[in-house]
Amino acid sequence: PHAEKLGSGEGCRILGQLLLADGRAEEASVLLQRYTEPRLKKWRDAEERYNRVASEAYADVIDDLNNDRAPQSFYTAYENAATEDKKGILVDEYAYEQMQVNPRYLRAGKDYEEASAIVPVIMDLGISELQAAQGASDPVRRQELLESAEKRFLTLQETAGETDEFKFFLGQVYYWSGKQDEGRALFDELLASSSRSYATLLTLSGTLREIGNTTEARALAEEAYKAASSDEERDAAAGRRALLYTDVDDQISWLEKMKGGDLYAITQLADARAGKAHSEGRTAEAIRQYRIAEDGWAKLPVSPSVLNNGALVQFALFSLTGEVSNYEAGSRMMERAVALEPDNSILLGNAASPLLTTAVMQLVEG
Repeated sequence: PHAEKLGSGEGCRILGQLLLADGRAEEASVLLQRYTEPRLKKWRDAEERYNRVASEAYADVIDDLNNDRAPQSFYTAYENAATEDKKGILVDEYAYEQMQVNPRYLRAGKDYEEASAIVPVIMDLGISELQAAQGASDPVRRQELLESAEKRFLTLQETAGETDEFKFFLGQVYYWSGKQDEGRALFDELLASSSRSYATLLTLSGTLREIGNTTEARALAEEAYKAASSDEERDAAAGRRALLYTDVDDQISWLEKMKGGDLYAITQLADARAGKAHSEGRTAEAIRQYRIAEDGWAKLPVSPSVLNNGALVQFALFSLTGEVSNYEAGSRMMERAVALEPDNSILLGNAASPLLTTAVMQLVEG
């Protein structure tokens, strides 16, 4: 309730980061921008000064070396160096030692280090704008947020450009902005720098699925499954791959690879088997499997996706049994799912048809 009274101080940053962690990206971006703006110029000025002072300090050391103002031991080692590369290393090591006792250089470094505390906040600001763009329904507003997020990340390119986190989030910005080649290039760099590790493969698979690039997401999930080093990792990769199924048989095949007895996987598998039996006219088996899925979704922690999946099972049972109670239960679950995540287009689409059917059922009741 005190957000507007926090000004641009540390309280503003802390609340902004808490809101981001809580998934309230639009609100977080307002506070994080308010915090970073007055500090951005100070950071850039400190960086510019540090680079200038470092260059001058290095030049002073080289001038000392060229004018015989270094210890004789350095010149002896330099003359005895076997290669030019080794001579260069000696020079750099000597310069580094001398710069560590240069008060002007040390002061500039300390000022830059203090000003650089803003770097992770700029990263969070870019992330908040990216996430807000992903949830924006207005295409103009979405593009504005994406352009702003790209600007934030590019500000950090020299400082954090080689970090995995930087590549991961800027890659997402590029994909969402329609710059798929740039996004793919950053994701390829991320995969290469991690030696295509299991964690990176699975993370990028999930990201590409959210973006809508299911073909590449599917391939990375399969590669993650092969790279997994434990049953737990294999189960997670198989579960991700099952979400990217090409048909119901493909989905069942990947769900059956999950050996850990995870309730979510068991419920998904029953749901998929029920759908297959339903489509093939095996009504009794479809109802039996849907009952297993119904029980599973009811036991899992409440979330928009669990409510959505549970509602779809209830609607399927209604279509097979004619029990109105199933339909009413499904409608209530779908309404709760939409209330929890009103911007989710998949949920909204799933909820639209039941609304019409419910209205017709009320008209012809009895």
